[in-house]
Amino acid sequence: MSAPIDTQGLMQAIGALKPRGEGAGRVIMVTSGRRGEGVTNVVRALVQAAGPEPVLVLDLDLRGNRLARALAEQKLGEAVAGDLDGVSLCTILDDAGARIDAEALSYRQVGRSNVRVGVLNARAIPAGAKLRLSPGAAYWDAVRASGMTMIVDAPAIELGKASLAAARHMDGIILVVGGGEGAAPAALAAKRALDGTGARTLGIVYAGAQTPLERWFAR
Repeated sequence: MSAPIDTQGLMQAIGALKPRGEGAGRVIMVTSGRRGEGVTNVVRALVQAAGPEPVLVLDLDLRGNRLARALAEQKLGEAVAGDLDGVSLCTILDDAGARIDAEALSYRQVGRSNVRVGVLNARAIPAGAKLRLSPGAAYWDAVRASGMTMIVDAPAIELGKASLAAARHMDGIILVVGGGEGAAPAALAAKRALDGTGARTLGIVYAGAQTPLERWFAR
């Protein structure tokens, strides 16, 4: 059985973190070295620990969006625009690569909480169209300017470049380490890759790890 997640410690660390840009908001990414390590469970725990201040949560895998499906247990409220200060997170491209003027992302209230989760508007995406995440910092800067905290549920580092591309714009990274053979080397490789982007590791969560892994990160 995995140890309880110290959400109090994580929320305190998030609150004390100095944002990268202007504004009082913060953008925190939760990721792992390999798939299945419990990232979405950690994000859910942080959502449950959120206080009265507004919090946005977003699954970077917008199409899969396991996070929204998990939080839907609490019933999701009406959708509000996903653009922040006129800035969009993603762009819809048709099969010829031309931009389609449609809003792909919205946020919906989770139960009666102050948390809103990002949800993809599948109807806005025609068959054969592609969804592309904006590569720059503009959207994340808009979150900071809004004064809100955003928690990003990001795919494992082993699954591709999306998490590393976004990591350089985050205020802090929480790295989730699972148990089983290969957990420590995968986490170490992820930490090195994240460090290479200039990302700041805020904390490490051991979700099912059998033994402390600090010795791996001391190398």
